[in-house]
Amino acid sequence: MTKTKEREGGGIGGLGLIAGVILLVYALMSGKKVDGSGGESGGSTVPTVAQIEAMTSTAQLESARASFESAYQAGTITQAQYQSLYAAYVRRGYWVDLYTRGGTWVQAAADYWNQTAGITDSGGYYPVYSAIYDKYSQSTGGGGGTTPQPTTATVTGFVREVNTYLPVVNATVRVGTYTATTGIDGGFEITGILPGTYAFSATKAGYNDDIGGNRALNAGDSVLYSPYLFPHTEPEPYTGDVQTQLASIWSHLTDNEGSTARKLVWAYRNGVWLLYDSAAPQASDLAAILSGDRVSLRVDAGCTLALPNGQTMGLQQGWNTFWWP
Repeated sequence: MTKTKEREGGGIGGLGLIAGVILLVYALMSGKKVDGSGGESGGSTVPTVAQIEAMTSTAQLESARASFESAYQAGTITQAQYQSLYAAYVRRGYWVDLYTRGGTWVQAAADYWNQTAGITDSGGYYPVYSAIYDKYSQSTGGGGGTTPQPTTATVTGFVREVNTYLPVVNATVRVGTYTATTGIDGGFEITGILPGTYAFSATKAGYNDDIGGNRALNAGDSVLYSPYLFPHTEPEPYTGDVQTQLASIWSHLTDNEGSTARKLVWAYRNGVWLLYDSAAPQASDLAAILSGDRVSLRVDAGCTLALPNGQTMGLQQGWNTFWWP
């Protein structure tokens, strides 16, 4: 790979003059600030896909990523532009990892580049990289010896909101004592994890924690962890027990089998079903129904439920499920 030496003396001539004219015309037509590197900015240069695909070091790539993520957060580039730049960043990152090992890994980098030419989804680059890495790691060369095998594991993934599927930004992901913070796309990566069994979790203020359980990680593992977080709503002030709230239909309430001798009421809140049991009200999970709860109950006949907002709701015999206002 060759590098072009900058023209000495600071003068512009030939191709440099043409490039300058093109940039000036583009700036006049688009109304955007354009600098000599080909990036558009609102104060900082945003690299182009072509510029990212010409980078040869991790430091350059990380600087580019910081630039286009900042631009995306500021709203100066679109989501489609961000995804295109991010895909180029991922693809070039794997190339740099292979190429900078030297020796036969330079050919590995060339193979990787050729095989990923038709891929546009950033998630599709890793399988190609992994296959090529495995192939070349079994040969000698690459600096004069057998390529060392991985000694640590990697965990990657995305954290999203369960109802909208939108990314949860700045969530904290934990794998044991290893941590990472999600970016604007909800993605994260934790590298250098020593073999062992670790507790997985994802947390953020305003959301219920996701407890991913314990998982065993071996050297060389690349594990995907993509949890969905439930938004957390603060409970409203207590407004009375379930029997008071459902007094208008209390005589019709039954248990799960249809017996009116026992009253069971279910409420879905923050990802969990809570139960009120008239046989043991003090020990029940559900003390009162709150606004936004999804209520499920069974009645022995059609009846009318008086709601706290002054309205009523007709219930049919059997199971009824509805949102509490």
